[in-house]
Amino acid sequence: MDEATRQRLDRAFAERQQRQEAEKQRSEQSKSEHQRFLEEFERVKREVIRPVFEQYGEYMKGQGFSYKIDEAADAGSSDPAIQLRLALPGEEVDDSYSYLGLGFSLVTYARIVFVNSGGARGISIEPARLDIQQVTRQLVSAKTQEVIERILQKF
Repeated sequence: MDEATRQRLDRAFAERQQRQEAEKQRSEQSKSEHQRFLEEFERVKREVIRPVFEQYGEYMKGQGFSYKIDEAADAGSSDPAIQLRLALPGEEVDDSYSYLGLGFSLVTYARIVFVNSGGARGISIEPARLDIQQVTRQLVSAKTQEVIERILQKF
């Protein structure tokens, strides 16, 4: 092999290695960002959403309702979630996909938080797609209050 050919091939291999390194760095950065996003949602669940759900759940319990806070992922998803599930007086809390209550789910591929009501018995609110920074105690409280008011209006 002549020297010119060797140099061209050496450049081609060097360029290939640079592309592979750049792709590896992008992949690691993406994984790191994904992990930070998951950790942030876990923090928001623990410090923001759950305390509000507990307050409203205990209030509803005092009014004869029962409640459950469920942190299982939504059906067919591995994305983390949290729901406040409510039951009318004398009923059991519904563990199905359609429930009375409110849920916050992480949509990891889009890096958003999806907010929706369980939709059971025609009780629903307008779903919302939020940046994680928008999930505040005030927002969680307002959405929870909206769902409870709809339940009380209907039943």
